[in-house]
Amino acid sequence: MPMDNDGVKFWNSIVSRFGLFFIGLIVFVILVSGYLVYTESSSVISEYSKESIKHTSSLASQSFYALLDEVANDIAVIAENPVLENFVESPTPNNTQNLYNLFSVTLKNKPAYFQIRLIGLEDNGKEIVRFDKVNNEITQMPEDKLQSKGDKSYFKEAVNIKHGEFYFSAIDLNEEYGVVSMPPTPTLRAASSVFNGAGAMMGIVIINVDLSGFYQNLNQLMQSNIKLLIVDPNDQYLFATDMAKCFGKQMVNKESLRNDFNKGISDIIPIKNEFDQLTDRSGLKYLYHVEPLSYFQGNRKIFLVSLIEESLVLQSAYMVRNNSLKTVIIVCIIALIFAFLFTRIFSKRITQVTMAISNYDEENPGSKAYLLSEKRKDEIGILSRTFSKMRTKIDQQMGDLRVALNKEQKAIKERDEFLQNMSHELRTPLNAILGLTQLLNKNNPSKEQEPIIQSLGRSANNLAGLMYDILDHQKLVEGKVTIKYSPVNFSELLNDIHASYQFDAINKGIQFKLVMDKVLQTTKFHSDPLRFTQIITNLVVNSLKYTHKGAILLEGNTKDNMLQIIVKDTGIGILPNDLQKIKNRFYQVNEDNGVSKGSYGLGLSIVKQLVDLFNGRLEVTSKIDLGSSFKVSLPLIPAKETMNTIQSVSAVKLPSLNEKYTIIHLEDDEPAKQMVSEILNDKHFHLIQTSGIEQTMARMAENSFDLIISDLMIDSQVIEQSLIDIQVKITPIPLIVLSAFEKDKMENISPYYIQKPYTIDELLDLVFTLLGKNEYDEPKLEKAYQQYDHDATKILKFLDILIKEFNNYIDRVEKAYKEKSADQWSAIMHKLITHIKSMELTGLHQLMPVNVENLTAGGYEKVINSLRYLVCFFRTQRKLIAAD
Repeated sequence: MPMDNDGVKFWNSIVSRFGLFFIGLIVFVILVSGYLVYTESSSVISEYSKESIKHTSSLASQSFYALLDEVANDIAVIAENPVLENFVESPTPNNTQNLYNLFSVTLKNKPAYFQIRLIGLEDNGKEIVRFDKVNNEITQMPEDKLQSKGDKSYFKEAVNIKHGEFYFSAIDLNEEYGVVSMPPTPTLRAASSVFNGAGAMMGIVIINVDLSGFYQNLNQLMQSNIKLLIVDPNDQYLFATDMAKCFGKQMVNKESLRNDFNKGISDIIPIKNEFDQLTDRSGLKYLYHVEPLSYFQGNRKIFLVSLIEESLVLQSAYMVRNNSLKTVIIVCIIALIFAFLFTRIFSKRITQVTMAISNYDEENPGSKAYLLSEKRKDEIGILSRTFSKMRTKIDQQMGDLRVALNKEQKAIKERDEFLQNMSHELRTPLNAILGLTQLLNKNNPSKEQEPIIQSLGRSANNLAGLMYDILDHQKLVEGKVTIKYSPVNFSELLNDIHASYQFDAINKGIQFKLVMDKVLQTTKFHSDPLRFTQIITNLVVNSLKYTHKGAILLEGNTKDNMLQIIVKDTGIGILPNDLQKIKNRFYQVNEDNGVSKGSYGLGLSIVKQLVDLFNGRLEVTSKIDLGSSFKVSLPLIPAKETMNTIQSVSAVKLPSLNEKYTIIHLEDDEPAKQMVSEILNDKHFHLIQTSGIEQTMARMAENSFDLIISDLMIDSQVIEQSLIDIQVKITPIPLIVLSAFEKDKMENISPYYIQKPYTIDELLDLVFTLLGKNEYDEPKLEKAYQQYDHDATKILKFLDILIKEFNNYIDRVEKAYKEKSADQWSAIMHKLITHIKSMELTGLHQLMPVNVENLTAGGYEKVINSLRYLVCFFRTQRKLIAAD
């Protein structure tokens, strides 16, 4: 490989690379130009060919319709001719001779007509008069040679035409006595009805038209390699360049369009842009156009196919392409020669610069390899001096960047650890408070205790909302928060928010009103209840904070397919210049009285970001000392279900278990342990609780367990790996993760997880689902999920329907059993059998007798519990999918 005097390889020279770059650029331009020329020429040639095809097709169709018009006019003249009418009225010798003359003259003057007949309605369509033309000789068919045509399709169709209408048959080969006439004659039959003076139909007059002349016109139209085909709806050729292929049915051969091109006429008709590509059995590709030809009032349809070989169309374009390639090769060779000479001359002048830059990181900057000629006055001298200064600055700044990067990485790690610990420390006690509050509600508290318990629940929910604000803000900034849609009742959510802050408003001496329209009270919509509650709660809290007298109005309504929530107060107001700034995190304004300085904190910043996630709008208007109005507009997505269409978990009983199951619960927070202990206080559960991983491992070595329930953080340590080891080393046991960590961390350990805080029913559903599969059929839903393309939104709707249907089955089974109603039982079995087969519920099928009279009390309990387990399983599936 050539090298310059200082040892730099030719191909590594910057001048060489510039030279090669420009050579490549020239080649690229030539290639692009050649391609554009080729493309444009191909397009022009193709368009010209298409126009030629369309023109030829148009001429062919005009010729066909002109023939039909001529025949229609002739048949009309004959049908309405007084000679024919006189013959029908009175077939005297004179009238008969006149008719013979009319038919003979018609055949003589029309070269394409080779037969004309008058067929009566009597004697099974017996021919009355018939004239034939063979080799231009016109003969009258003797009476003993006249045939009955009542069984012919053209006679059956022609006798039904009305006065003034014309009949045209399908195109086929003429036959005599069921045998194709020789030579084969492509024939079209035209007919008109014949009436007497009283208006009664007496017969039909039929002209047989030889289409050979029309076919000759088609052959003359075929030029410049354009081929024409006429095909009937059954893919049979009626016309082709090779007439031996035509009329395959009558000629008893297998020739057809489908046989030649592997496609029938029905396959090639619906082309998008009038033209498309067709390939024959030998692999030749054709550009084709289809022109439907309809006649006989649209009852007949044939298809004119015009086609041309693509290779012939683009033959000129291929020549342009080949010449372009030759030109490119020659230009490239010449350019490479000049590039080589250019680089050899100029590469020596910049070798020193190249070597200096390549040795940028040498330990001895004063070495010969590094020195540049800084005294030169040309560009190389300027580059040398600039490079020396740049190296000094880069070295200094790289050191500063490394220090800053280390600090930032440490800060990010500390922030993530802080948020992780904050999540655990907040969610765990909140989970216990909310769970124990639910337990108090389930234990039938007294009327005096109910307000206290409800207040406790609302306060805990308010604290949960604050916690979500803190933990979600960074996720919102990083784009990690997503909207999880489910059917919600906005009126319930707004009522809960109003009840939660009514007490705070009363303490401040202000009114807090809630107004909603009927649509929100009677209709469910798809939304994210958690994020929606966060938005409205932050707006209400903000109004409470800055309103010292007067009232706060919380209004919900629907308008133009949008949900509008308005929070209006009579607070201190916001200056016009501050309206846009309040959406910034921690933006502060001074109150006019100067008493205090308030901060809008995270609240409104989170509101704005959550509203954007919903694809909604946040509008703020305000006047100093008169108050502010916050309007949130969110898109309405109907849930297609009325209120209370799906029973809540608490309204459905859980299945009864026959066996006793041992459960181990790992948790170091005492209130959380107490909560789980109360929830799983059931005769079918033996609960063992531990506080450390070593204690848990020891207990599991001593006893066999059916289920593990565990937190992910014990004694301030994440035990993710320990839980994985337990599942690997010990016989696989279902594991439920109850943790404050995010779902992605939990689902790495187990597919069954619940994020704190959770509800009692969530845990019970999951426990009964996992343990109940030992006693009941576990429904197979994978096929249904595949049908919905594993789309979460569609699957959630499907599960909602299943929950509703199986709750309904429970009620209907109970009613049918009590009333011993055979009709009710039969209806239940008829509908339920579909689910049994699709979900492979063999056990349930065996439990259900054909007749309700055969259902014992014990059998009834088993059926009810099997159905309850299925509802429990569907609810669990729904929660797990919604969590994703």
